[in-house]
Amino acid sequence: MIVAKFGGTSVADAAALRQVQAVVSSMADEPGGVIVVLSATAGTTSRLLDIARRAGSGEPFEGDLSDLLQRHQNIATELTGNADCVADLVSACREFAHAVAELGEWNDATLDAFCAFGELLSTTIYHAFRRSSGLASSFVDARRLIATDDRYQNASVDHAGTHVRCSAELLGVCSTGNVIVTQGFIASNHAGMTTTLGRGGSDYSAAIIGACILARQIRIYTDVSGVFTCDPRLVPTALPLRSIGFDEMRDMASYGAKVLHPDTLLPAVSASIPVYVLNTFRPDDRGTCITDQIVTHSEPRGVSVLNDVLKLTVRREIGTLIAQNELVSSSIVLTISSKDTMTICVHASTAQSRSAVDAIAHAHEVRTVPQSIVAVTGQHMSDANTVADVSRCFAAGTDTAQICVVSDTCVIGIVERDDAHACVRSLHEMVIRRQGPGE
Repeated sequence: MIVAKFGGTSVADAAALRQVQAVVSSMADEPGGVIVVLSATAGTTSRLLDIARRAGSGEPFEGDLSDLLQRHQNIATELTGNADCVADLVSACREFAHAVAELGEWNDATLDAFCAFGELLSTTIYHAFRRSSGLASSFVDARRLIATDDRYQNASVDHAGTHVRCSAELLGVCSTGNVIVTQGFIASNHAGMTTTLGRGGSDYSAAIIGACILARQIRIYTDVSGVFTCDPRLVPTALPLRSIGFDEMRDMASYGAKVLHPDTLLPAVSASIPVYVLNTFRPDDRGTCITDQIVTHSEPRGVSVLNDVLKLTVRREIGTLIAQNELVSSSIVLTISSKDTMTICVHASTAQSRSAVDAIAHAHEVRTVPQSIVAVTGQHMSDANTVADVSRCFAAGTDTAQICVVSDTCVIGIVERDDAHACVRSLHEMVIRRQGPGE
């Protein structure tokens, strides 16, 4: 059995969903069938959250809601000939928004329940498209599959409860030739209230379901052909990696790679299920396999960059207090301690996180320094010769880099933001030069 997850750009419109259909059809002979996990169409979740907040705050929302719902009705009509398949969902979504407006407030539970319409719309349309094309298709609401606690907006999964649910709901419909359509991102607590899984939630959904039913593979379909040696938008000569170890992937993601966050894949990796990152629109490209097995190589293989970093250098006792601050701790990406001082790097990617860091800096009379973190990942990165080579490449881009060995799979440099791109280019040239055969 294969679990195939398609992200927002892969289901963005009717043309994209036709391509999803073509990709899924290529798996028709898979023993046990295929479980298709879909995200909401591109941009829909953010728009629904914004609409709910505005409705609850007494601000105008009808125009945006109508546009969003009409877009989905148009997609349904283009694929199935009419919009009947989403009529009930469209009505329910409107009623929910007006109820929030009438109540005059919203909370995290409201936001989870409302933004779930995004995944429900995309999967309902795709299921109807398959059925209208005469293809086997079973629809399963993911809220009947994934059990969570009561922490709305970023719920924690009850894995034992989820395993029971998945066994009950899926095993009876898993058969060769069948396609089971379900949603990523959304779940429910034990009271049956809708919850969501937070960042990377759809990837996490796929990994959880795949682990529960012991899938042969999990395929994450995006709009890029796998994990690259560097972001091709920064370095056009970047190359796709055929395989990458889980620890390497985690380091790349922690320091800027945006393909996916590997922690969402933990259930699959823990069950030794290989995860493939593939391109919906170029399905014949090889893509990348993420595995829990050690990928045999001894060379640096990836370069990533994390911008919007604020660096604080403080006395150790103050650093400890900062690291314990709830508003900042989740955004800390690196701490470096010496006998008397501590350097803390915070990924201040939002206005809220920047404000929290600024408030702490002001309270303790310390200065925040805008920086970037450039990371080089691979195996045996702590080897002295490798660290020396990495350091030389950083020196070619800047004379102010602070080099740190983070782990055996990652060496980073803290650099001035204006120097980050030059360092990335220099390091990537080294990665390509030292790349082993077969990549």
